[in-house]
This record gives sequence, C-alpha cells and structure tokens, in this order.
Amino acid sequence: MPLTIENALGFMSSSITGNVEYVELPGGVFPPGVITNPNPASIQVDQAWQVKFNFTASGVFFQFFGAAVKWDCDILMEQYGPGENPASLPAITLPGVTAFANTYNGTINISPGSVPEGVYRLVARLSMRPAVGPTTILAAGFLDLGLVQFYKG
Repeated sequence: MPLTIENALGFMSSSITGNVEYVELPGGVFPPGVITNPNPASIQVDQAWQVKFNFTASGVFFQFFGAAVKWDCDILMEQYGPGENPASLPAITLPGVTAFANTYNGTINISPGSVPEGVYRLVARLSMRPAVGPTTILAAGFLDLGLVQFYKG
C-alpha cells in the first residue's frame, strides 16, 4: 500500500515514495513456517507480527545532504469500542544515506501479547528529521492500514 507523503523539500527536486505492509508471524493456530498474506484482517493476541516499511528517497537534496537526516518509523493504533489501547508499541529510526537515490527497508517487530483483544485502526507513520539538532519534520508520510481485529484463539 503506498504511503501518502508531504515533502517540504519539493523545491530541491527531491521525492520520497514507498509503501508499508504488516504480516503476522508463525504461531497461534498456524503451523511453523506459515505466514499469512500481508495485511490480514485478524491477528491472534498470542502471535508476533511485523510492520514493514519500504521507501525510496531520491533527488538533489539526498545526493548532498542525505546523511544529515534520519527517518523515524512508527505505528499508531486506535481502538474501537470501550477503552483505549494500553499497548506501548515499538518504533525504529533509520539513518540517512548520502546518495542520489536510496531505498530504505525497516521492520518493526511486535511481540505476542503486546496488543489486547479488540478492533483497532492501524496507521503507519514516516517522518524525516535532521539527524542532530532540532526535531523539525522535513517530510512526513502516513498510511492508513485499515481495521484489524486482535482476538484470543
């Protein structure tokens, strides 16, 4: 699924494109070695799962200043129904690379039991910031991955 990205660096002939998907890992009722299709509608609470980011940054800005930025990848979950998601979900940071075009891949691993039972809207976020100094966001993107039910098997 493609990321929606607001690029504050457009004036420097730069672009950022990419996608995000999530997968459940073997466990629960699935035999070892079996991973379901990307973006399943239901995940057992006792299963590990991953959110995979894949994006490309290209253009003049990245050729000269690519190593001066970092990429923050995280996920947000909003629970539907009573209560709120008490889970503290992990995030990752990918260092920038000085190159005219570079493809980045990052995976956030979520442990079994990290998300309580319920139906959640899952949103993936990507932010480009200076590697050091101010936390100004230079480019931001997100992808609404839809509704996912977490259940006890």
